Amino acid sequence: MRKNQKVTSEQVYFLYSEGLNNKEIAELLSVSPPTITRHLRKYGLVKKRGKPWVKYLEDGRLECACGFIGEKSEFLKGTTSGKRRYKKCRKCARNYFRKYMKKDWWKKYHRNFMRKLRKTKPQSILAREIAQGLKKDIKKDSCEVCGGTDFLEMHHPDYDKPEVVITLCRKHHNDIHYHKQRNAD
Repeated sequence: MRKNQKVTSEQVYFLYSEGLNNKEIAELLSVSPPTITRHLRKYGLVKKRGKPWVKYLEDGRLECACGFIGEKSEFLKGTTSGKRRYKKCRKCARNYFRKYMKKDWWKKYHRNFMRKLRKTKPQSILAREIAQGLKKDIKKDSCEVCGGTDFLEMHHPDYDKPEVVITLCRKHHNDIHYHKQRNAD
């Protein structure tokens, strides 16, 4: 197809129904993949960005994009423009986070963060390594403040005693460090 020739939604739909993906259709028609996506939206074949992963069912349960149906407690919340709403089931969130951590920029950021931490707080690194070795013996199954079971972390009240840890959810762990930092200022 020539560059100046217009692409119609019918052409795109036909190629899509033949089993081609957006990239293949774009190369065949000499247009960009977002153009193909725009045409496919007319037929409702592509989700718009910003649509929630989770669909609310009539019986009060939620359905994830992966097909999992469950109670609200089985889904993780995320913030979107200040509102707290359910985003993904635990399995989808875990898979997303694993992919996220494999990205090169994340690895570089984490490596630099740990390098700085080793220089500034060597005691905390030593306590962290000892606690990781003893993790099975000292980590509990729920947050000691709220009893939650999501995203549990270990907190060292005193780095001189690395085997003494408190198991907290991420929210309460951040609260403790935020208040320590705030009181130090």
